[in-house]
Amino acid sequence: GFAHYPSKVLPPSATFTQRGDQLAACLKASAGTGIRVHAWIMCFTGTRGTSARLQTFAKKGWRVKSKKGELTEYLDPSNAELRQYLLSAIDEVTRRYAVHGVHLDFVRWYEGAKLPKNATKPVGQFVTQARMKVKGIRPSAIFSTAVFGKYPSCIAAVGQDWQSWLDAGMVDWMVPMNYVEDGKKYASLIGQQCGTPSHSRKIVSG
Repeated sequence: GFAHYPSKVLPPSATFTQRGDQLAACLKASAGTGIRVHAWIMCFTGTRGTSARLQTFAKKGWRVKSKKGELTEYLDPSNAELRQYLLSAIDEVTRRYAVHGVHLDFVRWYEGAKLPKNATKPVGQFVTQARMKVKGIRPSAIFSTAVFGKYPSCIAAVGQDWQSWLDAGMVDWMVPMNYVEDGKKYASLIGQQCGTPSHSRKIVSG
């Protein structure tokens, strides 16, 4: 819902207003250090947006309803206008800044939403289009996505068929959110995610 840099697509964040272009500052600070800077983009969620932004999203019909029929702060991956809006933001940041990668977060449905049939289709289409956008501008940039760690249950839960993204070569890195404190559970998740050599080379565990 906002950007930490001067954007013509997204409104400015409070941090940008107070402290200036954070992405430019980050790239400048990392120059010559070997640190690679990846632009982090939140996709189908408005939870960090202001109440005014959430009202705008509601008027546009971008917000999804919960299973109880209540309007949520999360956004609808099946909305073509919303997907194009996000792609415009991805295009802008990739063109304007010499980032080493672009990382998409919340590229899925809200887990409390009532998912439509073929819920994986718009999510997969968006990931494909975003990759083409990034690679068309910066071929060497790393394209990555954050995903639910447990597969294949995430397909039915949030419409996120990330293993098919790996199989199709849609991502350079996959960052599963392995947020567990139990060592055995963590090892089990890693074992499932790295089931093949081709998959294991692309897994960066969160």
